[in-house]
Amino acid sequence: MRTLLLLCIIVHFYGAQSIRVCKTAIDYVTGKNCYENKDDTRNITEVISSRGYNVEEHFLTTDDGYEILVERLYSKVTKTNPVLIGHGIMMNGEGFVSQGNKSLGFVLANAGYDVWLISFRGLKYSNKGKIPNSEYRYWNFTFHEMAIYDFKAVLNLVSTTTNQKVIYMGYSMGTHVGFAYGSLFPQETEEKIAGLMMLSPVAYYINAKTFAQFLRPFLPLLTFIDKFVFHGHIFDFLPKTLKFCTLGGVVTMNICHGLAGIIFGFDYQQIDYETYPLFFQKVPDTICLKNLEHELQIGKSVRFAQYDYGTSLNMEYYNQPDPPLYNLTNIPVPVSMWLGLNDWISTVESAEKTQSQLQPKNRCKINIISLKSWMHLDILEAKDVIPLFFNNLLNEAEKIAEDVGVEPITNHSVLFPEIFAEIRDMPGIKLRTEVISSRGYNVEEHFLTTDDGYEILVVRLNSKVTKTNPVLIGHGIMMNGEGFVSQGNKSLGFVLADAGYDVWLISFRGLKYSNKGKIPNSEYRYWNFTFHEMAIYDFKAALTLVWTTTNQKAIYMGYSMGTQVGFAYGSLFPQETKEKVAGLMMFSPVAYYINAKTFAKFLTPFLPLLTFIDKFVFHGHIFDFLPETLKFCALGGVLTMNICHGLAGIIFGFDYQQIDYQTYPLFLQKVPDTICLKNLKHELQIGKSVRFAQYDYGTSLNMEYYNQPDPPLYNLTNIPVPVSMWLGLNDWISTVESAKKIQSHLQPKNRCKINIISLKSWMHLDILEAKDVIPLFFNDLLKEAGKIAEGTCTSE
Repeated sequence: MRTLLLLCIIVHFYGAQSIRVCKTAIDYVTGKNCYENKDDTRNITEVISSRGYNVEEHFLTTDDGYEILVERLYSKVTKTNPVLIGHGIMMNGEGFVSQGNKSLGFVLANAGYDVWLISFRGLKYSNKGKIPNSEYRYWNFTFHEMAIYDFKAVLNLVSTTTNQKVIYMGYSMGTHVGFAYGSLFPQETEEKIAGLMMLSPVAYYINAKTFAQFLRPFLPLLTFIDKFVFHGHIFDFLPKTLKFCTLGGVVTMNICHGLAGIIFGFDYQQIDYETYPLFFQKVPDTICLKNLEHELQIGKSVRFAQYDYGTSLNMEYYNQPDPPLYNLTNIPVPVSMWLGLNDWISTVESAEKTQSQLQPKNRCKINIISLKSWMHLDILEAKDVIPLFFNNLLNEAEKIAEDVGVEPITNHSVLFPEIFAEIRDMPGIKLRTEVISSRGYNVEEHFLTTDDGYEILVVRLNSKVTKTNPVLIGHGIMMNGEGFVSQGNKSLGFVLADAGYDVWLISFRGLKYSNKGKIPNSEYRYWNFTFHEMAIYDFKAALTLVWTTTNQKAIYMGYSMGTQVGFAYGSLFPQETKEKVAGLMMFSPVAYYINAKTFAKFLTPFLPLLTFIDKFVFHGHIFDFLPETLKFCALGGVLTMNICHGLAGIIFGFDYQQIDYQTYPLFLQKVPDTICLKNLKHELQIGKSVRFAQYDYGTSLNMEYYNQPDPPLYNLTNIPVPVSMWLGLNDWISTVESAKKIQSHLQPKNRCKINIISLKSWMHLDILEAKDVIPLFFNDLLKEAGKIAEGTCTSE
């Protein structure tokens, strides 16, 4: 309690001081290029006037008795239409003047626009009215009331003051307000509005990944607490709490960015460390719980409708059982939309659905920001927001101001190839082959469709002189094939290619390079697989490709989960294995988890809850946040790299002496991928039962699937080829005891030596990241591969 009190005092005191900011992340460590930013102690009016703009404060009383603030700002030469900007949830109008010269409000004013910033009801600048905001009944509103009362009052003010039509720019929840007003008041909209420019539009939430969906089951409890404990102020702690994000410099800023990422999406490369502290200090505001509930209703129902009170109260309020839809066809002015492909709230699918309901003449272009990592908050905080977004936005605004309209799109199908082409050409995907080809290797991409309809990627690389067998490499959990070419010249893929091997890298189903199929991966049923399906379908397809292409037996090198794939395939398909595989070389093998120390095993009690959340909230994507979150680890230099290495250590084991600080940042950026929860459950089942068996559905379903109460074992005795294994003594997942148990089940003639890496601190991830991986591991590996290619191996 004393610690919490101290933190509150620190945050309160810190919030009253001028904030110290630095130009870059490194500057926060060295103390160079830093200065006091006095905007932290200024209110919205003072921030605007301090930059030399004309500014006016207007406090309006709405028809239902709420007082709201509207700020007007403009430069000395105003030459074009007024622009009214409506903000998103958990913020107010100050968010558009809080990022220095790259703030949207200032950019528009500099371009000659007469800018009006609204702060909707319930926020720090608009928190008064005929009902005191200390009473729970004050908080009886959603964006609907903001549209029919707040927006209406402001629009009337701007229209009567300027005698011009307004360009409305809505952001996030502010797009709800604009869409709702335009659909309910088409006549007034046509008279007073030139056009709607919707930034990160959210009339729907189709395929939204945001973690906020997780709040739905807790709404009844939150409503009870809000009403009887906080009297409408349940989220008032947020603005003060988020100020903590600046107290630890780069480290806490990146941590908070990661936490925000599970709601809004991740974009670490666009963090502006000079303005980011002020973002945390000035932008966040409170939330009205009823408004949040309205947003979640829309997300669940996929209906852009008024607030749902339940059937009986809906009859009382609306005279119909369901809440009325907002009829977007009523909107009589051009509507353009802007969003990013990495936005976890506003999606292309949602924008398409919104556009399809507009009048054809008003369907303007859906503008996709060119940066593939662009996410929901980037309009407020991205360092390159002007060249990436605002320059194009100004061009469109000028067309609307001139009543020309913007580029119409009436054939929606035109947009889809463009979007999918951009997705297919994303930097991460392109980098795979570019990394390989940039080093002078021959490279091929093969997209295969498995027998059960999943599309997987296999990448082939070899040097100009290939003199020996093909090698097929299977990766571990939470990664893809890219992990074997991400560590420069010491990457396993390149080491093998340099030794004359024809290397094939598989990326199993569900990962960023292998995420398509006859079932879209946005559907939960797509994720109904474990390493078993990877073995009988993915591995089979890749092995068949290698065999038919090279007409040679492949050496299979499996790492971690990839060893399970190889063991499963070899035990289930011994004849095909004998025909097409020269031998299995298993790195950090995990058919069992005997004496494994990994912290991951403690997840077992939480699997029912995780499964529920994954199915009904994330639709199979519960772990999609991991790759982007782990990118944070590289941004704080040595400090954050070591912190993340330590966190990984409780799962994989610790080996600080082998961190290669030159290649570790790329490892963190490129290697991590998502996890299928069912696959993780399968791993935990094996760890608990000490049985290398197929997935356990429970006794009754096992009878249905397998005709026996327990899942069938993978019979390792069936494997007809030599099997060598490699591991370290400090590996918290793959242990010597497990390797010996595996070996005991193999045919005696195929029991190759269990190779223990000589370095005592060698742990599970060192094959991917250790600085001395070549002398400690790969040199011996190449010698053994030569023997396997000849049909032999080093025996015990």
